[in-house]
Amino acid sequence: MTRAPLCALLLLTLAPACARNFKPTLTPKDTIGPRDYGTILDLWTRTDQAFLAFEHKITVKATMITPMLRLAYAARFPEVYGYGGQVTRSEMKDAGTPEETLNFFVACYTAQFKWNDLHKTDSIWHVSIQRLQDGSKDAEITIDARAIEKVKIDENMLTIYPYLTPFDSGYIVRFPLSTLDGAMLIKDGRNRLRMRIASSFAEAAMQWELEP
Repeated sequence: MTRAPLCALLLLTLAPACARNFKPTLTPKDTIGPRDYGTILDLWTRTDQAFLAFEHKITVKATMITPMLRLAYAARFPEVYGYGGQVTRSEMKDAGTPEETLNFFVACYTAQFKWNDLHKTDSIWHVSIQRLQDGSKDAEITIDARAIEKVKIDENMLTIYPYLTPFDSGYIVRFPLSTLDGAMLIKDGRNRLRMRIASSFAEAAMQWELEP
């Protein structure tokens, strides 16, 4: 065998397996394995940052905790202990369990540490989620967060959410599944959801598209 074909064979042998292509459906139609966790985490994670007069104000990374993500977590991390493990386990419930809220893990960095206070009742940030109208950027309904819990970042959390940095604060954010008058946040068919974390001087917005 010549040197060139041998090099090509080595490259094929050492190359990582191609990532599987998952559609953003709440419940996956395919079997999920341990190697799919990173792909699925990326599928449900969004990032945005805001500036005012070229000055950085906030960077947000948010992961929608869907049944698909829960299945990927269970396959990849069957045994996780410690604080971060317990927090994540409490959120990664059985994918078949009916949900009362739509939950997100949110990592937030602000230019001034005192602004990183999403969980406080007097926070400068207003956290909401919107279902967008079909073919429009306008909100069809808007729902405020029901509860925001600040969570301690430990090694387990860094493994499960590898996009975390030493400067981030972590939160679990929960939204009701319907408005007070009964309008559902997620309806049958295709949905476009936008989370907004806004103050008087800056806004971060992230969007997810859910397929049937």
